[in-house]
Amino acid sequence: MSFVIVAPEMVADAATNLASLGSTISAANAAAAAPTTGVAAAAGDEVSAAIATMLSQYASAYQGMGAQAAALHARLVQTLNAGAGAYAAADAANAAPLQTLEQDVLGAINAPTNTLLGRPLIGNGSNGTTDAEGVGTSGGAGGILWGNGGGGGDSIAAGSRGGAGGPAGLLGTGGTGGMGGWGAPGGTGGTGGLLWGNGGIGGTGGPTAPGGAGGSALLFGNGGPGGEGGEIAAGGVGGQGGLLVGNGGTGGQGGVLGAGGQGGPGGMLWGQHGATGQYGGEASVELTMAGTRPHIGVSVNGGPEAQATVDTGSTTTLFAKEDVNLESLGPSTGSGVYTFGETNHVTVVEYDTYTAQLNFGHGIITQPMTIGVIESETFNGQPGTPETLLGVGASTASPPNFATSAVQQLPGALSQGVLINEPNDQLVFGPNPLTPFASAAGAPSTNDLQISLNGDYPGVSTQHAFIDTGGVNGSIPQALAPGYSSGEKLAPGTTVSVYVPGPDAGNPVLVYSEIMGTNGMDVVPNGDSFNTGNYVFSKIPIYFSYTSYSPTGVGTTFFDTAT
Repeated sequence: MSFVIVAPEMVADAATNLASLGSTISAANAAAAAPTTGVAAAAGDEVSAAIATMLSQYASAYQGMGAQAAALHARLVQTLNAGAGAYAAADAANAAPLQTLEQDVLGAINAPTNTLLGRPLIGNGSNGTTDAEGVGTSGGAGGILWGNGGGGGDSIAAGSRGGAGGPAGLLGTGGTGGMGGWGAPGGTGGTGGLLWGNGGIGGTGGPTAPGGAGGSALLFGNGGPGGEGGEIAAGGVGGQGGLLVGNGGTGGQGGVLGAGGQGGPGGMLWGQHGATGQYGGEASVELTMAGTRPHIGVSVNGGPEAQATVDTGSTTTLFAKEDVNLESLGPSTGSGVYTFGETNHVTVVEYDTYTAQLNFGHGIITQPMTIGVIESETFNGQPGTPETLLGVGASTASPPNFATSAVQQLPGALSQGVLINEPNDQLVFGPNPLTPFASAAGAPSTNDLQISLNGDYPGVSTQHAFIDTGGVNGSIPQALAPGYSSGEKLAPGTTVSVYVPGPDAGNPVLVYSEIMGTNGMDVVPNGDSFNTGNYVFSKIPIYFSYTSYSPTGVGTTFFDTAT
């Protein structure tokens, strides 16, 4: 009995190529028609005229045959396309019955071992799930003769370890461990096959928790890699290589600011010790600019990523409705009104509060904290456009529901402070990675700034000044700008220099100078504060340390040397 195997996609490709070839030949025939069917006589005698007539007749006959060949070619292409479609339809029609047959056969083979031992004879183990309590279940065991272990389920409940990866059968790879919940490690990777097989990968640790250990191989095979650590936590330990032959698993990569996990031991007869996992690195995210407004991406309770304006002059976290999934937030915990800005630039926001986690990407996640979702917004009494705002300040007045900023809701060392590095398009949470050349007590509100206009020295000290990314062009009290009235702007060409105390109290350190353009600083009443605006951030990296922040402390602002 003969068997024919047809690949429909190859037949369709052949038909396409034939159609292209046919088009080329037809074009050539059309180009040759006029000069060959209308041959002119070489001379005026009867013999020349007869020869020209004969050649034209042959050319006409050729054109007729060409038309018939083109029609036959078109029918061939049409037949090939139809055949390819028929074969494809037959393949699709046969696929489901064959799959059903395969499942029926495997079901019959695996039924006895599933009943007696709770695992198949042949086939992969089932994947774990997340149960109603938010706990990840273990992956199922692979087939006794052959099969990989199932993956462990992810845990979303705080303190719940990720589900363990399922063990493999006689031959196969262990399942991957599930992700841990907040403060809980990832699940352990499943063991490799009894005779041969690699251990499974450890699960990712929840925030502040290490990654799960990699699964071990048994006789022959490599240990599984450790899981990635949660933020500020180490990676998981690599699994042990096969007892006889096999390399130890590589340690898992640490979470941000976390060390890499230790590698697993190799086999007794042969095998290398697994390498130590990589350090997690800085808690850095991309910073983008929209005019003078710095933005980073943030999502709420696993919802879509939104672009939030980074405001060092506030602790408030507010989201426009379109930037959150309200269904994921649960019931509102309250409401409030938030007012910010200087004279003639006042924004009033009405909001509802919720408890949620913010995710900045790269494994940087806050603990559950209070956020606001904007219900209405006005600017100078007129309807405004709601803006998602991420306050990262500390020493600034805030409504009671926003007593601390999102930075201070990060775990461990990540809550120490934040670096705004606009020159490098970067925002970094945690310890200051750069070297400061000057500092001011307070973050962002400070009494240490000295302001000088047009080279007047020494500068005039000012109280409750703000080093503020959200201040846009900045503002200066009327008393520090002689000759100006409130509501005016500093004239183009005016130079504003800002100093802070140096190591020697008599020698202040110049932080920056700004020459006013056409849209200079706003002059505000004397009761308002000096506000740097965003200009200084565009020139130098600035780090806000909150380690000394408390009800009686104010933190420190460090002006860093750019790298």
